Amino acid sequence: MKQYGLPKEFRLLKRADFLPRKERIRRINTKSFTILCAKNRETGPRIGIVASRKVGDAVRRNRIKRLVREFFRLNREKISRQEDIIVIARPKTCVQRYTDIEEELRKLL
Repeated sequence: MKQYGLPKEFRLLKRADFLPRKERIRRINTKSFTILCAKNRETGPRIGIVASRKVGDAVRRNRIKRLVREFFRLNREKISRQEDIIVIARPKTCVQRYTDIEEELRKLL
């Protein structure tokens, strides 16, 4: 089962990773997400996911995080840029299906 997971080298885990320098951030806003992209020094893209309490209870926040992680895991090879990608969920995200989330993220990345 571990072979299907998202390895740690592709995730942003530390607070310092989530706070890139402001001069190199690119911001993309949609109805469900705010996406911040910043160049990294690592190999390949890395992802960090933020879902605040405004999004919903713990079950809904964790569901959104799982769906975004799954999208990134399946499409990691298609994202060839060497960037840190921070996905910030908005409250409207919790009522969407995976196919809607996948379609929206595919357009952005």
